[in-house]
Amino acid sequence: MEMKPIDSYSKQLLKMLEQIEEENLYIKKNIEAYSQLDKAEILLIELKARYYSDELIAKTLKTTVDSLDEGLTNIKKKLGFTTDSDIIKFARIFKIT
Repeated sequence: MEMKPIDSYSKQLLKMLEQIEEENLYIKKNIEAYSQLDKAEILLIELKARYYSDELIAKTLKTTVDSLDEGLTNIKKKLGFTTDSDIIKFARIFKIT
């Protein structure tokens, strides 16, 4: 059987399937932690993922920036994250936006 070169459409489709597989594995790894989040934590993740400033998030949630930082630190610990980028990826994959 003759091997045909992969066309650009097939390459794009393969890349999409690999991304879906990667996201599926990520969800499986993090679904338990996601289920432990309360509504306030999910809202905070959503606002952070929308790139709102800490000042705007604090104002929206009627709290202080210090309390916001504490909340973000607790969320990162709960999810095993170290950066805001981790939170943003989590929000994107779990559709928290």
